[in-house]
Amino acid sequence: MKDVLHDTFQRYHQARVRQLAARGIKAMQALEAGGLFENISGIDNLWDEACWAILDGSDDDAFEAAVLTVSQFAAAETHDLLSEEISLHCYLLSHEADDDGIPPPDMPAMTKEVSEHMQETANARSFGDFEETDPDDAEVGITWALSLDDRQCLQEIKDTIWQWRSAARSGHDLLALGAILTGLESILQQEDPGLVVRIGLSNVTINVDDEADIDGHSIEIAISNEGCELCKTQYSPTGQRQSRDHETKVFAFLSPSGHFSQTSVDEWLLNARELMAHRVVIEASIDALPDYF
Repeated sequence: MKDVLHDTFQRYHQARVRQLAARGIKAMQALEAGGLFENISGIDNLWDEACWAILDGSDDDAFEAAVLTVSQFAAAETHDLLSEEISLHCYLLSHEADDDGIPPPDMPAMTKEVSEHMQETANARSFGDFEETDPDDAEVGITWALSLDDRQCLQEIKDTIWQWRSAARSGHDLLALGAILTGLESILQQEDPGLVVRIGLSNVTINVDDEADIDGHSIEIAISNEGCELCKTQYSPTGQRQSRDHETKVFAFLSPSGHFSQTSVDEWLLNARELMAHRVVIEASIDALPDYF
């Protein structure tokens, strides 16, 4: 009977410690990290920060601070336990007992037990959860804060631009087209596109019988480190020899920290698809390309 009671106490104690430790971890996860490891990706909250300090162990001060913080959160969870419950746990944690054989409620011992379980949980995490980044490398690219809608828009734009290849008339057109597609891929990967390229699909015509008759429009996309712009330029004759006025409308703009308007992108895509039904050519300008081009 004594062995059965001991096993029952043991199972209850272990389950209760796990429960209290999980509460402490959840409380730490709800708080922002202190900023001790800004060069480590994967640290999203105070618990992540403590886990890294405990896992890494190379910084003694950070390790001690993490252990102290974990202990404080463990103490917050054990603070409101009834003394009778703590005494029950102390059957397993302490060798002291009163004349009736009941151990005194040792709050520090119970807190230590919960804290050690939290530290074991931290040590059980994988280094793969975190990644150390070089501050110099961080300046090379930008992180684009893409939403799921942004990703869908970029993919649809990419698919549409790919169809423009039949309108290319030169190697320059193909180079610009490839650069735009590469830039879109880079943004989808949340990386700096590293280029400045503008390309348009145009149905602008010049009437050879009347050189002043220049009309049509162009559906355009421009990509740079500043963002991705979708626009339409409407051309009209000025009445002078092969001269034209133009008016540009920006449908949508995606910046590294902003988002597309789905409705505006859909409108641009519709215009682009309608234009493809006509005789079109590519008009492109390339101001900067990555080294690998």
